[in-house]
Amino acid sequence: HLQEVDLSNNKVKNLDALAGLTHVEKLDLSGTHVEDLAPLRNLTRLRWLSVSHTPVEDLGPLMQLEALEELDASETRVRTVPRLDRMGALRTLILHGVPLADVRALESAPQKLSRLGISPHLLQPQDLRALRAAYPYVEIDMRKAEDETLRR
Repeated sequence: HLQEVDLSNNKVKNLDALAGLTHVEKLDLSGTHVEDLAPLRNLTRLRWLSVSHTPVEDLGPLMQLEALEELDASETRVRTVPRLDRMGALRTLILHGVPLADVRALESAPQKLSRLGISPHLLQPQDLRALRAAYPYVEIDMRKAEDETLRR
């Protein structure tokens, strides 16, 4: 069974062909033209996903991926993050370069979250304080997106 798929930095836009690849554990879509993540809903074994540098706006379809451990959505068009409480395995969430309009959903992140990558200059000061208070034991990585490469 195919476990790793790297489609990074090409012109892929439609993910329908991936919907049946239910054994995939690692998927790199960074630098593609992908907008709709709905076809990934059935990839229940997915543990690592990068959609960085894509026109993705909605992370909602990923909320059903309970095995997902690492998600990089840096430099996307995401403005709000859906509630993360169903993503119990999530350890790393990278949102560098994403000007979040509302950080309250991040407060529902799972207990296993140990690394959160954000761009503080894109957040309101009160939101940054709230995140630090909500995650006293989480490494909040505030480097710029161009410095960030999710561990592969």
